[in-house]
Amino acid sequence: MKDIYALLNDAHVELEQYEDEDMSELDKKRIKKGIRKKLHPKRPMPVRYGLAVVCIFLIVCMAFATNLPVKALSEIPFFRMLMAEQMKSDPAVLKTYSTTVGQKVSEAGIDIRLDDVLVGEGQLLISYTIHSSEVNLQGICSPWMSVYLNGSEIPQNGGGKESRVDSGTYTFVGAIDLPDHTLTNKMNIQIVFSEIRFQDRDSINGDWGFAIETSAEKLMSETKKIDIHHTITLDNGQTIQVSELVLSPISTTVYYVISGGNEWDMVFLAEDQSGKSIQPVSGRSNTKSNFIRFPALSRNETKLRLTPVIMPGAESEDHVLKREVLKQLSFSVDID
Repeated sequence: MKDIYALLNDAHVELEQYEDEDMSELDKKRIKKGIRKKLHPKRPMPVRYGLAVVCIFLIVCMAFATNLPVKALSEIPFFRMLMAEQMKSDPAVLKTYSTTVGQKVSEAGIDIRLDDVLVGEGQLLISYTIHSSEVNLQGICSPWMSVYLNGSEIPQNGGGKESRVDSGTYTFVGAIDLPDHTLTNKMNIQIVFSEIRFQDRDSINGDWGFAIETSAEKLMSETKKIDIHHTITLDNGQTIQVSELVLSPISTTVYYVISGGNEWDMVFLAEDQSGKSIQPVSGRSNTKSNFIRFPALSRNETKLRLTPVIMPGAESEDHVLKREVLKQLSFSVDID
């Protein structure tokens, strides 16, 4: 019998036998009425059928949300859909640049499977699934892990996302900032999970270790860097040097340096040439190396307009200071 991971990976919805047709509201009501008549109200739905209905429902919802065909989404592993949600990107694009692993380590009654690793511009994304039929995983938090890149440990800066598959299975995506946002052709990555943490009870310690080799060569060859060298000066004397814009197939990243104190912190709003807002994915500020990351731009974007936003920084003594959008200091970067 296949384990839970194999069942999840092999789950597909075969749709070739059906033709796409537009239904009127009357047709929809008639179909719903027919379904209700055939369902027995007192007979519980078998678990295997209930799981299938939930999977199909999620696939259809993702299709509406991403404008991708239902059939295409049915063939995408769940962990990659979660990674795409984290990056606000197309799952098919992420697949092109990620390394699918599939290694599983079992210890202390808990299985951890390393699903996908993606080395992006300035970040490392790790997707993994935790499963147990022995340990109650309710209230699980992101586990503590140590990550090594080419033998050097990476500081744990970044974010993440998690999703409950069922009571015994949770999928996580962890985003870790890479130092100096540099990429190399071959990258040896070691990932060690040492502590499974919970919200309301003691952690479970163990040693779930993985080692993989991946490459950023393809991503590097398709990444474009644009020097900006734009300086913003605030009334208190602080300066912000916006150094470069990095365009990759999976992200758009603006790098900048804040100097002259930490009274004010800064991030940026972004718009394309038509004034359409571009929502940020992640960022880091008030450090030596600051950045804000947006989704990858399409080929239709020719200009990126950046508007600075200031807020109280680490050295601010005035707690009434509020977030302020500095529209008068907006500037544009030509992409072509």
